[in-house]
Amino acid sequence: MPLTPEQIKSDWDYFSKAINAVVVKADGEMTPEQVYEAAIDHRVTVFHIIDEVKIGLLVLSDYEDDYTQKQVLHVDILYLTDGSLFHLYDLLEVVAKKYDFDKLAFTSTRRGWFKYLEAAGFKAAYSFSKEIV
Repeated sequence: MPLTPEQIKSDWDYFSKAINAVVVKADGEMTPEQVYEAAIDHRVTVFHIIDEVKIGLLVLSDYEDDYTQKQVLHVDILYLTDGSLFHLYDLLEVVAKKYDFDKLAFTSTRRGWFKYLEAAGFKAAYSFSKEIV
């Protein structure tokens, strides 16, 4: 079940630890407060990943592709302390099918994810960005 803003607030230590860990590993720029605000505004959906005990945090967003009009379920943030990535991708595919998404997407600056994502059936793509100062 998705976490409500109240549930995120009540588990703020875990939530902020997870977001900050992802930011450090991926050289990201978001803050826990920004992700929380996006959840309040319904721009993202936040989940605890549970495998008998809490093993991670997942933040999803969705959008319609501008060119193909396909509905895309996007993994914005994935924090795992334990567990199988492949099981999670299988679950995401089930969710995507249940809610009529056409495509799953995942973006990461971490090269280590490529072997897992390709093995899970994702097609690799590269994205480049540069800060304009």
